[in-house]
Amino acid sequence: MRTKLTRRPRADTGAITAYFILLLLLMAVIAGLCTAVTNSIRMSNRRANVAQALHFAEGGAAVAAAELELAYTNRTGSFLSNLVNNAAGAYAPDATLTTGSWRVYKRSVGAPFSNQTVTAQIWLTNASQIKEATVVGVVNVGEVWQSATVHLAMAFQLAAAIISDNPGTTATGTTKAIAQQGNVVVTGLLGTTVVDGGTVPPILANGRANIGAGGTVLLNTNQIQMTNYATANEVPDYTAPGSSDQLFDFGRFLAVANKSGTHYTNVASFVTAAKNTVLEGVIAVDISKAELATEITTNHFPSGINIRGTLLFNFAPDVGPLDKIKNSAAVNINAANLATMNPANPATFTTGYPPTYTNPAKNPAAVDISSLGFPNFTPGDDLPALMYNQGFVDLHGPLNICGVVYSPSFIELDYQ
Repeated sequence: MRTKLTRRPRADTGAITAYFILLLLLMAVIAGLCTAVTNSIRMSNRRANVAQALHFAEGGAAVAAAELELAYTNRTGSFLSNLVNNAAGAYAPDATLTTGSWRVYKRSVGAPFSNQTVTAQIWLTNASQIKEATVVGVVNVGEVWQSATVHLAMAFQLAAAIISDNPGTTATGTTKAIAQQGNVVVTGLLGTTVVDGGTVPPILANGRANIGAGGTVLLNTNQIQMTNYATANEVPDYTAPGSSDQLFDFGRFLAVANKSGTHYTNVASFVTAAKNTVLEGVIAVDISKAELATEITTNHFPSGINIRGTLLFNFAPDVGPLDKIKNSAAVNINAANLATMNPANPATFTTGYPPTYTNPAKNPAAVDISSLGFPNFTPGDDLPALMYNQGFVDLHGPLNICGVVYSPSFIELDYQ
């Protein structure tokens, strides 16, 4: 057998090498393209997840905010009780997130979302009167965590110069007896009577609001909102002592007076203290049923009763809602400068509220009542100028009172 040797040209070997190099480059390009596509898809998915998570978080926060409002306005139970018994899902205290300043409640929100849940957190100021809340929706979509936060403030929205939550009656008269049925009665028997609510109604009442024909009464009768009882516009009973809706806790104000040394256990001691001076802070005066027969007059207060802060008349438990003490002395609480006031021109109206204390220690916000079991007042709290509980003060003298006059009983202003 003969063997024949064939020599391959160098050009053929070089072509195969170039082919492999080209193949490797092509594979690298394809791998790079795959990586780029994968990263693009991953980034696209992440952007989609971010957008979805944001929408879910905002939706969860909106659901929680609506449930907080419902719990706050539903008078069938207390605010916190309503949260814990929320129909769509109970809120439970979160011991981990709760601090000395904030109480935190949370629940898992499913509806109205599909195949997704959101953790809803409600952060409440740790105080008996909750004025601020923060609602947070927290959600996880894929690898994305997102949250949405809503800050809420609880504010009293029923605005008017005169607000009455008494159911009242359908009586249309303007006598004192009609008023004692729970209706608002305004008569102008002397001079000019102005009821000015500014941009809000002059009168907001559950019962009737009857305006007398005598004298001059300046108010916009077209803006009066009355007979709201048992309607969607009913004014809640913000004055019922001990109720969850009560605006002002008398015990809390008495605690400030006790700490400040301005709690007077009878009318005589109050007269002695206030006859020739201006008292500051929360001034509490205990009034027994026997003292109702004694009228407070200019003989007791030749220069009037002068207060910067809050005057609280604390009637004894046996005093009824129609029992009263008569006062014919002038009452000046957070008095305004009336030198240039024109009753017919609201632009000239002025105020002395909030008061400026000459002794800052008398400011209720500066008085520590936590040891007495009450949350301290804060500088932003709105405090009434005059308040009294189950009895009432029949005011027959000149009045210069700036601030809310608050009573779960009746208010009688009868300047003669």
